[in-house]
Amino acid sequence: MTKPMLVIKREVDAKPDVVFAAWCKPKLLMRWSFPFQDWKSTTENDFKIGGQYTHIVTATDGTLHTHTGKYLDIIPNQKIVFTWNVFDMQDTLITVEFNEVDGKTQITLTHENFPDPELRTRYYESWQGCLNNLEKFLSNETSK
Repeated sequence: MTKPMLVIKREVDAKPDVVFAAWCKPKLLMRWSFPFQDWKSTTENDFKIGGQYTHIVTATDGTLHTHTGKYLDIIPNQKIVFTWNVFDMQDTLITVEFNEVDGKTQITLTHENFPDPELRTRYYESWQGCLNNLEKFLSNETSK
């Protein structure tokens, strides 16, 4: 039986190298990588193949959501593949691809191996929130 997965595509008004940097540099990642507007995040990140990360998202009520994983593949400005582990699921796989289209970047986020459809739905909503925040962050950064 195939485990549920999701694919989200989003075009952002920034070049792939700028978008890629937002995904791999902790100081940038912390500014957008949370699903809801008033949430916050911190990241420890050994950004290399085989390197590990810990990403902690803090909800407005103080609840901590800890995500950990390992980088499996990195192609600068093109692709990042990493595992994703949280309290309610282990060893899911995320692939983020960056493709330049007319001076913008099309992001394709694929999240695989969900244990059930309910978690897939919840993460679809969370990833949409993160990508909304990324888009706002990039808009602010590129307008400076």
